[in-house]
Amino acid sequence: MTRARKIWIVVAALLLVTVSGWLLVVGAAYAMGGVMSVHLLDRESGREVFLPVPMALLELVVGSATSPAVYAAGLGEVQVDGLNLDLGAAGSVLLGILEELDDLPDATLVEVVDRRSSVRIAKSGDRLVVEIDDPGTSLSFSVPTRGVARLADRLLN
Repeated sequence: MTRARKIWIVVAALLLVTVSGWLLVVGAAYAMGGVMSVHLLDRESGREVFLPVPMALLELVVGSATSPAVYAAGLGEVQVDGLNLDLGAAGSVLLGILEELDDLPDATLVEVVDRRSSVRIAKSGDRLVVEIDDPGTSLSFSVPTRGVARLADRLLN
């Protein structure tokens, strides 16, 4: 066997292992809760970004940020711009609603429109879709409904 042929076989094997590993990770992520997709369009520059984020990764990050180990390490409460996630009894109601999201028919849940921008939250198929549109930017993301309640539960409890 020639040297070039050996190199070709090694490169092909590495590609096969890499692609197989990537497909395994994506398949596992989908099986564990699906994939949140984020789509951002900057109209001024024409740049567009599409980012699939496994729900399992989001749950891991949220679970880590709100875990007792974070508090034990003296890192304190996790806050996002002063957002207080202690909703009391309303948190239980919110979780109950989110758990029933799968059973709702497709519909626009919230839509806010003004002269220059709009926000729309809808249930479409097995996904919760959020679309934010203004003259310079368009942002949309969709989350599997089966993962929304689990993620909210981690945030609120």
